[in-house]
Amino acid sequence: MYRSIPLLMQVSMVYFQGPLLQDIDQNMRKKINWDLPHLKIQMYSAHDINIAAILLALNFTNMRRPPYCATLLFELHEMSDASMTLRLLYLNSTDPLAGMGEPHVLELDDCSEFCPVEDFTKKLLHLMPENWEQECQLNILDTCDSDNCEIFRVIQNNK
Repeated sequence: MYRSIPLLMQVSMVYFQGPLLQDIDQNMRKKINWDLPHLKIQMYSAHDINIAAILLALNFTNMRRPPYCATLLFELHEMSDASMTLRLLYLNSTDPLAGMGEPHVLELDDCSEFCPVEDFTKKLLHLMPENWEQECQLNILDTCDSDNCEIFRVIQNNK
């Protein structure tokens, strides 16, 4: 059963978190290419479980459950050499009695605080579905070997 979990997590990341990460990546590229010259901010609203899933997809696995009003910020920066970078910030201290805390910088694997946009995209390619609508119509049992599909068989048989 444990061998099924990585496949299930990978599939769920591609089809649940992948489209949002793909949208963030595409909007950054549009901004870089001046297709969205007046766009200053792009906001999404999500539940704590969605933020936790995005953090997990980005390989931040040692975090606690995000509190109410937790915030992820994907900042696009132009550096002095004209290169474009992404800075990822996480605000997880939203206790009104304690006051608003400062966001924490999250560094992606093998990246500094300011991660080149190209590196960010390469890190996420495995999470971005090529054709979400078409791929979601596929039978997952057709795409995996027998050792990694026990959990999908259980789900499919319980429909």
